[in-house]
Formats: sequence, structure tokens, C-alpha cells
Amino acid sequence: MKKTMLLLSMGALMLAAVPAEARRGHRGMMKGKRIEMMKANLNLTDGQVQQMKAIHTDARARSKSFRAQIRPLRKQMRLLLQADTINEAQVVALRSRIRSLRQIVGEQRFQAKLKLMRVLTKEQRTKMMELRKQRRSKRGFGKRCFNNGNADKPAWGRTVRSTL
Repeated sequence: MKKTMLLLSMGALMLAAVPAEARRGHRGMMKGKRIEMMKANLNLTDGQVQQMKAIHTDARARSKSFRAQIRPLRKQMRLLLQADTINEAQVVALRSRIRSLRQIVGEQRFQAKLKLMRVLTKEQRTKMMELRKQRRSKRGFGKRCFNNGNADKPAWGRTVRSTL
């Protein structure tokens, strides 16, 4: 248990050392452009675009309060982990609270995605999945860990056991 707490605290300290801008990555660049890209690639109608924007706005507004609740809890977690003596019960309880809030945000994100998918026609959904597959293949999804994309033999030489 001491090793787990040590690793957890080290991870939290490393995360705290990285500036927030660096952790966000490319997300800020895509802000507001995703629906326009979908409109061009999937030939969305103006009505579909308006529905998607409304769904997106509603989802952001609903998740904003939960994200605002998570922020001070994460700060409190950092303070608990930086203390001279770590109170394991408090850390575990706080971790549980953060996890439950993140689960709610994740469920809301999933529900918004379902709503967005319902706006699209079957052909548009099919085309979107094809475009996603192409995009993943261009960025080398999974090829860094496996030899030439062969999922049976990792690059480091061990064989992967099937769980089926």
C-alpha cells in the first residue's frame, strides 16, 4: 500500500509541475471547428448543424458545473499528497468523490454523443466512421507498440495471450 501511495503522490506531483496549457494539447486549436469540419466532410444540412450546435452548447453547460466541482477537489488532493503525513482515508475518499464526478461527466459526454449521432443519417454515420478509421491509420494508431500493426506479437518480443 505504501508503494501505491508513493506512486500516486509522485504522479500527482509530476502532473502539477506541467503547465495547464501543455496538458491541453491540440484541443484548443479545434475549439469551435469540429462541427464546421463535419459539415464539409459529411455534407450536413444547415438544420443538422444547428441541432448539433445546440446539443454541444447544452452538453457543455451541463458538464461545466461538474468540472467546476472537480477543480477544487483536485487541488485539495494535491495538498493532501504534499503534506508531511498522508492521510490515506482522506485521499481515498477524495479520490472516490473525484472519480464519481468524472463518471457523471463521462456519462453526459456519451449521452451528447448519442444525440449527435441521432442527428446524422445512416450514410453520414457510415462516412464518419470511415473518416475516423482513415484518420487513425494516418497517425499510426497502435503501430508504436506492435510490430507492423501485428497485435499478436508486440515490438518488445513477448507474445500476447488472447483472453477469448
